Amino acid sequence: FFVFILIGIGGAQQIKEKKNTIETMLSKLDNFTMNQIISSQDAKTSIAFDENRKLLCLIDFSGESMRHKIISAKEIISIEIIENGKTITKTDRGSQIGGALVGGLALGGVGAIIGGLSGKTSSETKVNKVALHIIINDVQQPTFDLDFISIEMQKDSYFYKDAIHKAEHWYGLLSVLIKNAEVNQAPQVQRVIENTTNLSDELLKIADLRQK
Repeated sequence: FFVFILIGIGGAQQIKEKKNTIETMLSKLDNFTMNQIISSQDAKTSIAFDENRKLLCLIDFSGESMRHKIISAKEIISIEIIENGKTITKTDRGSQIGGALVGGLALGGVGAIIGGLSGKTSSETKVNKVALHIIINDVQQPTFDLDFISIEMQKDSYFYKDAIHKAEHWYGLLSVLIKNAEVNQAPQVQRVIENTTNLSDELLKIADLRQK
């Protein structure tokens, strides 16, 4: 009831229609099966996750038409949660995941991440924005934002706590994807080094044989 007062019945209907349109679009995509999805409070932006392929679909429905972009974890440069214009927590590609998390994820459950997110913020009692900010490797559209909260509310309200819970989950999920992408790339680098070393050894052997 409270949500309907905030956004209006007409606005709620538009949001519902947008979400239905998004889900229809996702169901028709080739090589992408949506397992999880989150939409901003006004449904202007959404993120869908394909768990098997480890792909993300970033959806922008802020205008009259809907745009989407499918990316892999290796294309994510950084992610952060922003509250009232302040960065609460952030993970960058190449950084140690443990140093970026507040609650200690330990790669267990992606929901058990920012243990004291609200405790890390200032003593403000109200909040007007909680957003997930993503930087991706795309020179044309390098940023993507999803607002969990875009209207002012009390921090002790159910809606704030629910928004923080969702923000924690998606921040944790993306952090794990980034970390796993880095781990999967490491053996490839090692193989290149090993192959280079082997080639050097063979060249030395050939040079020795030539002298003999």
